[in-house]
Amino acid sequence: MHPEAIAVLNTLIPLGIAGVLDWMYREIDPEIWGPWLVLAPVVGLLYATSTGTPGLLFFYALSLVFALLLAALYALGHLGGADMLAGALIALSLPVPRSIGLPPVVTIILYASILGFAYRVYSMARAGSPLSLKVRVRAEDLILNRRYKWWIPDGVNVEEDWTFTLASKAGEHVYASPGMPLVSFMLLGLILYLVVGDPLTLLLRPPG
Repeated sequence: MHPEAIAVLNTLIPLGIAGVLDWMYREIDPEIWGPWLVLAPVVGLLYATSTGTPGLLFFYALSLVFALLLAALYALGHLGGADMLAGALIALSLPVPRSIGLPPVVTIILYASILGFAYRVYSMARAGSPLSLKVRVRAEDLILNRRYKWWIPDGVNVEEDWTFTLASKAGEHVYASPGMPLVSFMLLGLILYLVVGDPLTLLLRPPG
């Protein structure tokens, strides 16, 4: 099997499983990532050396830096553990572009961010505030109202279980914003990358 196919499968299989779980439950068992993350550095290195991409070490280093950035965001409480592990898996398994362009992890997260922005606008529109960053809602609505399912109250760590805190604030209003199934959007971003490619490559492609 070609090294690129192995690298893609090492990313697509766990991301596919995790993406479905993220969309349905916003909960992903960390053990899903284990074997694939262990294989990722070896798979990624074999794929990288097979591409003949100019600046191989630069792209490899850039992918690792991006993975470390995701880890830092997780440590600061701005990113979920599954989001961080998904990004690390992509960065390690697919460290270099197919020819020229951005590292795959950057392209995939760019696609995921665009999808996430659209999802956020849709969710905020359902709450009656399409152009707002957050809305003011009753604390109990975040627990009981299906319209606010998966929403996150302002000022909490995304990894926390804040249901008890909200229950203690029944009758009060809190600010909240929609929680994003980022791993699901990373899965779609990976599919877009495999089908459409890198937007920079598309821009630089000669006409005809």
